[in-house]
Amino acid sequence: MAAVNVFIQIGIASNAYSDAFLQVTAASQLHPGDVAIAISHSGRVVNTIDAIKEAKHRGATTIGITGYAKARMLCARGNHTVSVVSNAAK
Repeated sequence: MAAVNVFIQIGIASNAYSDAFLQVTAASQLHPGDVAIAISHSGRVVNTIDAIKEAKHRGATTIGITGYAKARMLCARGNHTVSVVSNAAK
């Protein structure tokens, strides 16, 4: 949620949703030129994957951030993936 505040301060409209239904609903309102960022430690949370798939389907650029290097489910759905791996995530 802190990222939302930073984006707003620099003039980028943004929202964050922790509710799975709202994530998919918000993703369904995206268009080409929009960016959706999905964050999942395991990269395997079905609700997060559903939201990123919907965003990509709508033409938004999608970015997945995961703490697990082999998070194929999220990686395969997004346009770009960032893995932030720690010893706890191995």
